[in-house]
Amino acid sequence: MAAEKEGGVGTLIQQRLTTIITWLATFRSNRLVLLVWVLLFAPLLFVEMIPLFLGLLVARRVPGHVKWHLNRRAVMAT
Repeated sequence: MAAEKEGGVGTLIQQRLTTIITWLATFRSNRLVLLVWVLLFAPLLFVEMIPLFLGLLVARRVPGHVKWHLNRRAVMAT
C-alpha cells in the first residue's frame, strides 16, 4: 500500500525507461567516449572476478563512482 501512495510500480517503470532512453541518447552523441570507457571497464571487471569475486568487494567502488560522475557529465552535456 505504501508503494501505491508514493507512485507505485508504474512510476518505477517510467523512471527506468526514462533512464534507458537518456542513456541511449547520450550514447548516440558520445559514442567514442563511451566505447573507450567500455573497453577499459570490461577487462577491469574480469580481473576483479578472478579471485572468487572477492575483488568486487574492494575494487568495484572506485570504477562505479567514476562511472557515476562520467554519466552525470555526459547527460548534462547532451
